[in-house]
Amino acid sequence: MTTDTDALQERIAEELYYDQHPEGRHRSEWPAVVYPDTAYECRDLAAAVLPIIAAEVKSAKAEAWDEGYLDRSPYGGRARSRADNPYRAAETGDRA
Repeated sequence: MTTDTDALQERIAEELYYDQHPEGRHRSEWPAVVYPDTAYECRDLAAAVLPIIAAEVKSAKAEAWDEGYLDRSPYGGRARSRADNPYRAAETGDRA
């Protein structure tokens, strides 16, 4: 599953800008009144954190899957293991 990250990146950049310039929030000055260099810097920083966020989300999904699906199936199926976890497989590139 692929997600378009442009909107998320822009929201993160906006929050980074307002963190440094809180007085601008009530004027809704992003990005119209912001110097282009400042806007580019905030957008670059936002783009840099997206892979970190994605990795943390995948890790959290894998942990949640482990907690919910390890042991035996409630329907009498076979025991499941970490190898069955699709999120762990995505981390190692074993499955699509």
